[in-house]
Amino acid sequence: MAIAATGWSSGSLNGLDWDEIAVPIAVIAALALLLAALSPAMRQTALGDEQAIASGVRLNPLRLLLVLAGVGCTATVTAAAGPIMFIALAAPQIGRLLAGTAGVALAPAALAGAVLLSAADVVAQVLLAPVALPVGVVTTVIGGCYLIALLARKARRAAGRPAAA
Repeated sequence: MAIAATGWSSGSLNGLDWDEIAVPIAVIAALALLLAALSPAMRQTALGDEQAIASGVRLNPLRLLLVLAGVGCTATVTAAAGPIMFIALAAPQIGRLLAGTAGVALAPAALAGAVLLSAADVVAQVLLAPVALPVGVVTTVIGGCYLIALLARKARRAAGRPAAA
């Protein structure tokens, strides 16, 4: 049991079978349907609160449902696979770059997250074969490199600017 808990705490897809993820898949599907039903109202809120209210959107209930759906999705996948770090940090940024939009586009961000997780899982399974690493170890290394690159780019930008007087 302690070994399973250790694998879960570092985020692992190892040993998961269809019986263990049937309920999480059903929960995610129900929350995805809820989010799909709320998408027209979400688009209205992009125009601003006043415009959304004028078009009939009830902001407070909408925001509550969106938060509950987001927390529900996150809690469900975390309960099934453990905390897999840095996917949520990198996927929206990659999705935004792929879509070429100022805001985060949901479908490209979800696709980027799925591809990142799948690629990290393949690397985790193959890197030290026959020993399978938890996927969270690989995503942490990838995320650490991503953060270092962001910090280096910010430092280069700051070094190129003249100091404020």
